[in-house]
Amino acid sequence: MLAWTISKRRKESFGFLGDDVVKKHIAEGVSRKRCGFIGDKLPIREGVELFLTNEDGKAGEKVGHVTSGTKGPSIEKAIGMAYVNVPHNKFKTELIAKVRGKE
Repeated sequence: MLAWTISKRRKESFGFLGDDVVKKHIAEGVSRKRCGFIGDKLPIREGVELFLTNEDGKAGEKVGHVTSGTKGPSIEKAIGMAYVNVPHNKFKTELIAKVRGKE
């Protein structure tokens, strides 16, 4: 949730379009969060699914999907944004992306 984008005054009074959803997220929390990622090689594009790593190093449980991605020219790696299930959205969590059937 992007609660940091709502001013303190608005959070106290609410009364804006969509405030019922924001109130619910603040009270109950959210099941997934938007986060940034850095990949190894190929660009990881919109719609690619993200998975946890199994004991054998292969893709396991699906935990998210990419919303946007491209090649970062200054770091020569894939970069992008994704929605990932809580708690797998933490910093330095390693996930597997399946791009064109390859992990």
